[in-house]
Amino acid sequence: MRTAPECATTATLDLRAPAFAHGGPIPPRHASRDLGPHISPALNWGALPEGTAQLLLVMEDIDVPTSRPAVHLTALFAPDTAGFDEGELTADNPRVRHVPGPFARTGYTGPRPLPRHGPHRYGFHLHGLDRAILTTTPLTGRTDLPALVAGHVLASGFLEGVHQG
Repeated sequence: MRTAPECATTATLDLRAPAFAHGGPIPPRHASRDLGPHISPALNWGALPEGTAQLLLVMEDIDVPTSRPAVHLTALFAPDTAGFDEGELTADNPRVRHVPGPFARTGYTGPRPLPRHGPHRYGFHLHGLDRAILTTTPLTGRTDLPALVAGHVLASGFLEGVHQG
């Protein structure tokens, strides 16, 4: 989503994770079930631009050997959310509307690089939208989002972590 033309903006958001620095290793506790406890990292961000109506958070495996990054999380939530505590990005969190990922999964899915594939970069993308995607709007997957956010991204933040299986 970070490089999608529909998300283009020059305004930035400061996105941080207390557990790892930008470009640093993602701790094993935030890896997928077979590599770690599978707990979402805490995330926080700075001030949002005036007029932010909703936030969109996407986590992608940038280095998966496919034509598009593999999506590990897609979540919509209210702009009064100042961040998430560790383990809060679960499928049953009532403050979050999860967009189904591969195999209709929702909630956080931690890093899990392919065996013997080396380190993978995982991008956390936060977008401030000037209009909310209504709960009545059907969302069947990530491919629904570009058309819905086109022209409505006020600012974006990017945090990258690395994990090796």
